[in-house]
Amino acid sequence: MKKFLLEDQDLRKFDSQLKVDVQEPLKQCLIQSSKFKSQVNVQDYEGHSKVTILVDLPFLLTPFKNQISETLKLKLEKYLS
Repeated sequence: MKKFLLEDQDLRKFDSQLKVDVQEPLKQCLIQSSKFKSQVNVQDYEGHSKVTILVDLPFLLTPFKNQISETLKLKLEKYLS
């Protein structure tokens, strides 16, 4: 998952200046760009992993929230399955 978050180009289509900060001990990743912020958390949950994705956008960019969330979700499903 770390490799995906650091190297995936689909996320960078939203903003080429995207910054990714993977915090392995906390099992989280902070994603920041000039257009949005996102946080990906991984928690142990009943013998599995539970992934939570939070996306914070300015009001004017709200229509892109689902697109960003869906891109993260689909990519994570690919890497985690």
